[in-house]
Amino acid sequence: FYNLAVDRPGSDSQRFGAEKESIAVGAADVCDHVAGGDDVHPEHVLFYIHHVDVSTLTLQFRCLGDATVLHNATDAREGPLRPGDTIQVGDTSFRFLSIE
Repeated sequence: FYNLAVDRPGSDSQRFGAEKESIAVGAADVCDHVAGGDDVHPEHVLFYIHHVDVSTLTLQFRCLGDATVLHNATDAREGPLRPGDTIQVGDTSFRFLSIE
């Protein structure tokens, strides 16, 4: 569906193609990606495919509970994602890449 780069302090960037319609990020081990930091909720944010209609898909994010993220360095709770966008959750950064 989309490509994602995950950057964590002290480790190399990981890149992969996301094949699920939704990806959960948070501090809980049950999340698809675990992020560290004092303000990270157990289930913090969801990246998901939004089906606008039969032929149109968009990538979106939505914070869970009262969580917030930095979307391109601005506090946010939900919105669309485009190639080049960055979501910061605690000490982990997620960069959305073009599908190649």
